Amino acid sequence: SADKTAEIAISLGARVINNIKKGKANAVNHGIKNAKGEIIVIVDADSFPEKNALMQSIPFFEEKNVMAITTKIYVKNYQSYIGRLQAIEYALISWTRKLSEFIEGIYVTPGPFALYKKEVFKKIGYFDPSNATEDIEIAWRILSHGFKIKMSPAKVHTYAPENWKKWIRQRVRWNIGGFQTTLKYRSFFLKKGPSNFSLYVLPFFS
Repeated sequence: SADKTAEIAISLGARVINNIKKGKANAVNHGIKNAKGEIIVIVDADSFPEKNALMQSIPFFEEKNVMAITTKIYVKNYQSYIGRLQAIEYALISWTRKLSEFIEGIYVTPGPFALYKKEVFKKIGYFDPSNATEDIEIAWRILSHGFKIKMSPAKVHTYAPENWKKWIRQRVRWNIGGFQTTLKYRSFFLKKGPSNFSLYVLPFFS
């Protein structure tokens, strides 16, 4: 990082592990393997969880088989026209994701703020560095193993693309990652299982 993230983190007493230019998934995996706690919290560099986000989310792990928690994500830079459009989109996404929770069909644990039980990575493996949307793929893997994902009321604000060029680049990556993930889990399509992964998530993306 060129924005002195490491220096600032060290000054606050955090332990910093270097993982130079190997991509986000590899960096996160490296951090998880070195983490000592029972709960892993992943926060993107351009995201800002509200102060009570962590305490609002952790209690959801008390339910049996819950291995990941996602949150409500809102656009921080909504002042421009493209920002306002994305702000509406993100609000709708949060609403539909909460509805999906009722049928155990939350299909992504977005990077801005997500929590995982560390044990789940030992059971199903770590983030896939070959996938363009590792946060979608890990969620599908969690569901395909019969575990649950919940959504807390915590709010997180994140920076969205500020121009159409960056927006298109983001959406191309999302679509490539979605296609990679769908292809990887195509054998589960419409099969009965311990969750609605096969009957809801896969048909929804297909």
